Amino acid sequence: MTNPPNVIYLPYSLTLRAALMLSELSGDSPSGATLKYIPGSSIRGAVAARLLKSGTAEQDDVFQTLILSDQVRYLNCYVGIDKKRSWPVPLSWRVSKEEQQIAWDSIYFCGTDPIPKHGSNSATDWPENAGGAIGYLCCAPTTSSEYHVVCKPQVDGRVHQQRDRVKGRPGTSAQATGEVRHGKIFAREYLEPGQTFYGVVQLMPAAHAYLEHVRSLLTGSLYLGRSLRAGYGGDLEVVCDETTGHEYDYAKGIVRNDLAPGQRFRVLLTSPFVGRDPITGQLDPCAIEQELVQLFDHRVTVLARRWAFTVIGSFNRKWRLEVPQAPALFPGTILVLIASGHIAQRDLRHIEHEGIGERKTEGCGRLVFLEYDERNKKNEPSIRIKPVDPQGLVTEIVQVNTSTVAHSAALQFAEQRVVLQAALQGLEQTMWRLWEKTDSKTIPNPTILGKLRVPLRAATDEPSAANALVVLRDLCTDDRDNSGTATHNRIERLKRCQLSEGTLQDWLNQMTAAHFCGAGSWQLLSKQIPQSNLSVLPCNVHITTAEAATRLLEDNIRFLKVRLIDSVLAALQKKAKQG
Repeated sequence: MTNPPNVIYLPYSLTLRAALMLSELSGDSPSGATLKYIPGSSIRGAVAARLLKSGTAEQDDVFQTLILSDQVRYLNCYVGIDKKRSWPVPLSWRVSKEEQQIAWDSIYFCGTDPIPKHGSNSATDWPENAGGAIGYLCCAPTTSSEYHVVCKPQVDGRVHQQRDRVKGRPGTSAQATGEVRHGKIFAREYLEPGQTFYGVVQLMPAAHAYLEHVRSLLTGSLYLGRSLRAGYGGDLEVVCDETTGHEYDYAKGIVRNDLAPGQRFRVLLTSPFVGRDPITGQLDPCAIEQELVQLFDHRVTVLARRWAFTVIGSFNRKWRLEVPQAPALFPGTILVLIASGHIAQRDLRHIEHEGIGERKTEGCGRLVFLEYDERNKKNEPSIRIKPVDPQGLVTEIVQVNTSTVAHSAALQFAEQRVVLQAALQGLEQTMWRLWEKTDSKTIPNPTILGKLRVPLRAATDEPSAANALVVLRDLCTDDRDNSGTATHNRIERLKRCQLSEGTLQDWLNQMTAAHFCGAGSWQLLSKQIPQSNLSVLPCNVHITTAEAATRLLEDNIRFLKVRLIDSVLAALQKKAKQG
């Protein structure tokens, strides 16, 4: 592929080591959806924050060139397929409900030839089974054994509760208009950690001298998205690659030769398009047709289009203000053009490098020119789809990165506090299932239960909890006190008390057993309480990753067991007193 000189593309990979939340629209609704890709505006903002933190002033030439000029453009990051940057699935791809592996491209279909003008109501323009969207967001620019590999990023959600910072819980406050309630439940989507996205930075001729500077700014960890203090987007590893002459230099199907008069070709939008009506000056995504015609000096005509619309916007972290939102064409929009005159390949490359529309610095207006396959004119289902399991793409990354990430001490302390507090609350809410059916007449007297609880009260951390469990085990197996005299027939009383999982003595012996503190100990503790949902607790309360939360629970399993045993014994004392 021949390329116009003096245009450099710096590709890089971005691995999510923490959940990333990039809210669509303003992100202020009770249920915030996240973008399925990383927009160039987020990368641009992260680079600007890193420059300002290093001492670079906004008036410096470096900041002006890398952030505020049009000489450096930060293109969108899409999920990687075969360690390469994917592009959006064309919106014209359709698939039937019966056969999900074979699709057809509706951009080629028409009952007549040439393709009718936009707005035709002919019944022959569409097949009886129009099909539906394939359900995947990204596809590989190359084919693998005649298959088009498609995938979609992994997305999960988490429910949050807004609480009063002083009370630590939802509450109300008295106002002049009455009681005002503080606190609400809201959900947030996020991109799961472990995934790798691939992006590109475009450097125009005036910015070539800053290539190594840009490379240094895109090395290490970046902070993206919202709610960084809550653990979102706080650990993203960026690795730069060698420069190239085109953002998709490895793609197949790109027009590589001159176009003759009467030859058709396709235009695929690889990022949102923001345009304005040339007459009114108002934002109008449909202005893409007029802009393409003008860029080709009226040597092309738009024959067909398959498009969708969205709204894009961003957030200025420094000013704490939202960037004005704008209607845009959805990535994956595809158009069919026919050349009415000779079009040189260098003209196509020039338009691809320059982009179209507005907000080019943020990665908008990117497009590629693709060949028009005449064989698909009759609407034959010739697209063979090979979905890739997203878990298969990230399994290796998760195994390598999530276990070796060295989080800051403050983040580790905050996660430990949140996870342990949630675990203790979960244990207190479910431990009643152990003794709910216990006969109050078989419960040991308060003297025995109080003696068992004495060593537990001194446990404030993991080492002291380990000592408390040793003392408690001795009390459950030896029926004599320190002086060697018999005491209240303690063992017999513990054997008479029946819990839902056996006798009180058997349960205490099992809880104090040494094998209970090894790997998987949290799962063993969760199984001690029937019909509880403690096994999914790490997935709901973690700050960094669910695996890190599980490790915290297993590292503090002795302390959690002490608190659980003490709660059960206290409940038995209260039940015996009430009769």
